[in-house]
Amino acid sequence: MNRNEAITALVNYALEKELIEQEEKVWAVNRILEVMQADSFSWEESAKGKEAGLTEILDTLIDDAYERGVLEENSVVYRDLFDTKLMGSLTPRPVQVMKKFQQLQEESSQRATDWYYQLGHELYPKGQSCERYPLEDWDRIW
Repeated sequence: MNRNEAITALVNYALEKELIEQEEKVWAVNRILEVMQADSFSWEESAKGKEAGLTEILDTLIDDAYERGVLEENSVVYRDLFDTKLMGSLTPRPVQVMKKFQQLQEESSQRATDWYYQLGHELYPKGQSCERYPLEDWDRIW
């Protein structure tokens, strides 16, 4: 999978997970290009991109960034920071998250909490912090 296919796949992932709206596709591509320090893009749907999981998509983009000198070191720490920056470019603004949480909380506190927990897993697929503290352990932690 090349960079364009990976960017296309990442935007499609964000649409599928409702991180962005259809009208925000161009904005999302521009945010990803900014993080990638790339100035060109063409929408390329591919079978590889459609079948790829989020980790594979992010690894493709991180490898590309390293090969082009955007990522100064190819270590676990630098890769994790870079994939966080990529996913951060698709993260809803705090006010959007708060409004959605409050809306769901009016229906059910459990539904709001489950949605917020799921959002974390969709934004940070390797889920380091989420795996460290599974939902069933939250009452013990807090």
